[in-house]
Amino acid sequence: MKLSLIDMHCDTLTELDAQNCAFEENNLHISYEKADFLDKYTQVFALYIPSELDKDEAYLYAKKVYNVYREKVSKLMPLDFSFNEKRGAILSIENACCLKDDEASLDEFYELGVRITSLTHCGDNRYACGNQTENDTGLTKLGSRMVKAIEQHRMALDVSHLSFKSFDGVMDVCEGPVMATHSNSYKLCRHPRNLTDEMFKKLLAHNGFIGINLYSTFLSDKSCNIDTIIDHIVHFCDMGGENNLGFGCDFDGMSIMPEGIMGIHDLHKIADRMLSRGFNENQINNIFRDNGVEFLKKLL
Repeated sequence: MKLSLIDMHCDTLTELDAQNCAFEENNLHISYEKADFLDKYTQVFALYIPSELDKDEAYLYAKKVYNVYREKVSKLMPLDFSFNEKRGAILSIENACCLKDDEASLDEFYELGVRITSLTHCGDNRYACGNQTENDTGLTKLGSRMVKAIEQHRMALDVSHLSFKSFDGVMDVCEGPVMATHSNSYKLCRHPRNLTDEMFKKLLAHNGFIGINLYSTFLSDKSCNIDTIIDHIVHFCDMGGENNLGFGCDFDGMSIMPEGIMGIHDLHKIADRMLSRGFNENQINNIFRDNGVEFLKKLL
């Protein structure tokens, strides 16, 4: 079958910079060449910011990662908010600690093309606690204000790295759709990066979106393969989330991948296995692209 994709999360910009390589051809999980088999392809490129940086350092770091997109990727995959391009990009912020002037900095990054923002990475900051917190105090007052600012910008709020209390705080404050760009089922893999069934139900109640993460650590505490990925998809579908699912592969942000998956060029194996496990082509197309495009189109 002909396959199209919107992938809600990758760390490719960070790796392009770290390894000083080109986007066209490289040894990373994603390259322009490796994605050639896809009919339509939209990639959300994360501006990842380490938690240990102070807000001024984090701001400069985010601008540096943005410049990697501008210099190495933008001509091949231009920003595309209408999803009409055969190859298009959207930018996300992974850790809002880079918003040194809060709402004013959000304005600036919006103008650069950022349309998805997570409040934290793994650590805590002035907005919320991350999933590796040692003292889960939840969403702060400033964090509540930032949730409202993100919504006012018609940007998507990403909850993938929030602590459990911070997640609940966001869901209490937010009014519109929320997404977990790269998270899996906590019931199948008890990792604090994943979503409990109750969290998933809250996302569904907000017309949210969940991107399945291919990082083995978040799929199973044992060895895993393509069927393990599909088990997470089936679990969320069984809970009523078939129209709320997609992929946030976490390519170039992970060290351990499921057996059979070495990069974006192997995603057709997931589609083929889904067919053999009873998914039809329409369901597969929805999960690979159409659900995500529909979610972002309504929001943006």
